[in-house]
Amino acid sequence: MNSASYLKIFLVITLSFGTMHVGSLLVFLYTPQSFYHAPWAYFVDVAYRVEGIPIRWQAMEYQDQTRDNLFLHQYGQVTTTTADADGFRTRRFEADSYAVVVLGDSTIFGNRLSDSETLPWKLAEAIETPVFNGARSTMSNLLAHPALGDVQIVFDGITERSVFPRILKKLERLEEVSFEPLAKKDLNMLEAAGEIPPQRYSLPLMLLKIAERFMGDLKTWSGGEREQWRFLRHSMRPEELDETVALIVARKQEFDALGIRYVFLPIPAKQNFYAEDVDDYTRNFIPTLVARLRAEGVEAVDLATPFQEHKDEGLFFPFDTHWNGKGTALAAQVIAERIFDR
Repeated sequence: MNSASYLKIFLVITLSFGTMHVGSLLVFLYTPQSFYHAPWAYFVDVAYRVEGIPIRWQAMEYQDQTRDNLFLHQYGQVTTTTADADGFRTRRFEADSYAVVVLGDSTIFGNRLSDSETLPWKLAEAIETPVFNGARSTMSNLLAHPALGDVQIVFDGITERSVFPRILKKLERLEEVSFEPLAKKDLNMLEAAGEIPPQRYSLPLMLLKIAERFMGDLKTWSGGEREQWRFLRHSMRPEELDETVALIVARKQEFDALGIRYVFLPIPAKQNFYAEDVDDYTRNFIPTLVARLRAEGVEAVDLATPFQEHKDEGLFFPFDTHWNGKGTALAAQVIAERIFDR
């Protein structure tokens, strides 16, 4: 083959990949949600940013620890995820003012859960009182929210793998700020696409990822027996308990100064109930921590003990880091009984 032939091949390949890239970009501009496997990333990239796009997801949502596989372990469910104009998750009882708010990360927000399955929604039903889902925002920003000016009780939901001194020290301190909504709505769809990594929508790059995930399938197949669970691993350290307690006590004192009742809510980890190789201290960390906090005057809820008693009911997704609807229902029941006497 001469140089002209190589040049033609190069131009054909380049044109083909360019056409695929532009074509998939046009599809993304028309129907962006179809390029996502979960609502949070879609909200952050598109629904929170683009004017005219509803902050709503109603589609198949896949578990987050199986993205290295293409066919194996691909368990999903159709979920309905909606948020208000500010970007906060929809509540069971909408109100002008909320006395109860639950802080937290993706676990409280309700990843892989429909609106009616989230912990704040279930808790609102259990205590028959409006509960604000304050997940994904800072404490200071939440307290500046117009609907939380008269909040009376704050549940500080922190996943167990974040209850380490090095992480607790990084949590922001309460300060006076102006409220900032999670949803900005400051771009059009073309501008938003320009800020999103092309791996999200470019067909050539997506094909490379598909090939990588298929190689993950081959690796799993060659490994023999298929997994029943996947876990994010962590180990708690007894020597850090005193510092952990002190940091949470200080956190509680900030709310005391504002006249707000503070309840620490550590979210138990899936590994402690379904993995066999967890050390005893880590497995029993939450009951140990809660006992110490109560001795220091901090209200805290032990979800680990009732979760251990009901673990055979399947309280977590098998290939996801989050609890499922059974887990949130049990947690809401425990909180309602122990904090609200319901």
